[in-house]
Amino acid sequence: MIYHHSRREEYRSPAGAVCCGCRMTLRLKTGCGTSGAALWLCLPDGERMISMELKEEKDGCRTWECVFTAPERPGLLFYRFALDERGEPRFCCAPSDGFGGEGEIRREPGTPWQITVCRYQTVPEWLRNGICYQVFPDRFYRGEPEKTESRMHPGSLLHVDWEDDPVYIRNKRGDIISWDFFGGDLEGVRMKLGYLASLHVSVLYLNPIFLSFSNHRYDTADYRKVDPLLGGEDALRTLCREAKSMGIRILLDGVFSHTGSNSRYFNRDGCFEELGAYQSKESPYYEWYDFRRYPDDYDCWWGVKSMPNVREMNPGYIAYQLTDEDSTVRRWMRCGIAGWRLDVADELPDRFLQILRNVVLEENPEAVLLGEVWEDASNKISYDTRRAYLWGEELDSVTNYPFRDSLLDFLLGRIDASLFARRLESQRENYPETIFYSLMNMTGTHDTARLMSLLGGIPARMPADEEDKRSLKLSPEEKELAISRLTLYALIAYTHPGMPTVYYGDEAGMEGLEDPWNRRTYPWGRENAGLVARFRELGALRMDHTALRTGSWTPIALGRVYGSLREDEDESFLMLANPDSADRTACVSSSDTWKDIETGEVFVPEEGIVDVSIGPVS
Repeated sequence: MIYHHSRREEYRSPAGAVCCGCRMTLRLKTGCGTSGAALWLCLPDGERMISMELKEEKDGCRTWECVFTAPERPGLLFYRFALDERGEPRFCCAPSDGFGGEGEIRREPGTPWQITVCRYQTVPEWLRNGICYQVFPDRFYRGEPEKTESRMHPGSLLHVDWEDDPVYIRNKRGDIISWDFFGGDLEGVRMKLGYLASLHVSVLYLNPIFLSFSNHRYDTADYRKVDPLLGGEDALRTLCREAKSMGIRILLDGVFSHTGSNSRYFNRDGCFEELGAYQSKESPYYEWYDFRRYPDDYDCWWGVKSMPNVREMNPGYIAYQLTDEDSTVRRWMRCGIAGWRLDVADELPDRFLQILRNVVLEENPEAVLLGEVWEDASNKISYDTRRAYLWGEELDSVTNYPFRDSLLDFLLGRIDASLFARRLESQRENYPETIFYSLMNMTGTHDTARLMSLLGGIPARMPADEEDKRSLKLSPEEKELAISRLTLYALIAYTHPGMPTVYYGDEAGMEGLEDPWNRRTYPWGRENAGLVARFRELGALRMDHTALRTGSWTPIALGRVYGSLREDEDESFLMLANPDSADRTACVSSSDTWKDIETGEVFVPEEGIVDVSIGPVS
């Protein structure tokens, strides 16, 4: 017998992420045939092999222990155990799937466990207590339709019919030659604040709003101007003021890794009077960019020529965006925003993020930085560099794509409840607790296919032709299944640690595959009323009970049924979800009596077991 479990205090204390300089204890249990054990420890400055002390021998079981101090600097530790088992070498390693927990015994060294070492970091309570809503401004609501046409950028297309499908207008090479717009604006967002409040939204994240020539606005043309098509700076100030009066904070999308080619800084097509880097090496912005062969061969974001990359650590760029008294970040913080969601955080150097964080906190100690990261942000490597996002010096939170991916896998039957729970527990193990409780747990984003389409099974019959993709819709039977699954998705998300985040229209049952069909206009007057009502109910439930926001979290795996227990000193909530098409009975170990909060049904334990019958996909 050889045993170690990284999530149990008796084997690893303290469990989870630890603070710099923390005293740590690791234990291993073996049979009497183990004559020696050692801890292999990989530190940021190298590897160490530490002999473990035999602490106890009882009933044929030996307990080995090693006590050490975590480094004073933040980073990652990795460990596994080497043993002498009756003269044969054995290794106790983390599960090979990378999700931690109970060890595996191997003849050769295998996957190590991870320990995140970080500086203690507080995250504003409003983030972990919040419900977030993401708006793609052009597609949400027309607040000033009479002004839209006069605000349009030259050469762009305005849809007259709000219910049109979005399109890409390309030349034969596939380049977009004209951008289509629907006229959604910041006044439209302001007019719908009451609707957002009815969903109990307390955080509003806006896709980019600065001057740009595309509808997505990730090719910034001027960081100091709110796009006139959205209503300009006055519209943002009004939105911030009225949102604040309703208890809603606003996050802006910060796109700092690249600009637009048609920006005042690069000015490839001469759209601005100011001398751009493309036009002259004498431009004040020339040093921002990396030209390989001037002027047409330059570094750009993923090879997209309309988005030239910047040298983020260029002193002039740092001053313009971050540190100057009138910098981009300071300007919009003073306008009333509560923080930034950072586009492609992987592209931003750690030092840039550290400086940005300091500036943001100077302007508002209660503001937040939230990064777009698609993988486990605790151990992410980008451009051959281990990222320090969660070490207490950079980000307050990240986009939780691993949660979304795992929940989709569970609801679609690709994994069982046990693996789903292990994936979620792995995040808790690797992330600092304050950040784990503040993660952005999204239904979707502007970069993902709509939940309804995924949960209804559309990818299984995905056409190759782009025109067929546009017209692909769920059948009535698929839609009914998708609604049931989406209801379960929302239930799990709203009862899980972190900040539930709704991509506009997911609560209304919007369909659509990848861009541009996931960016259709919000279907005002055509919403799925039942889904919207369900999201309202879940929002009210979460906001009315602190246990569902900040209480302890215990996952429960019962075959195909997944459950979670949320508790604080006042209340306990047990959530059970059955994603299958057949009835399931969940047998929960408990000595407590429970009441269904929707039906009022009471469940009394018998011999320490509570039996709960759960219908299909419910």
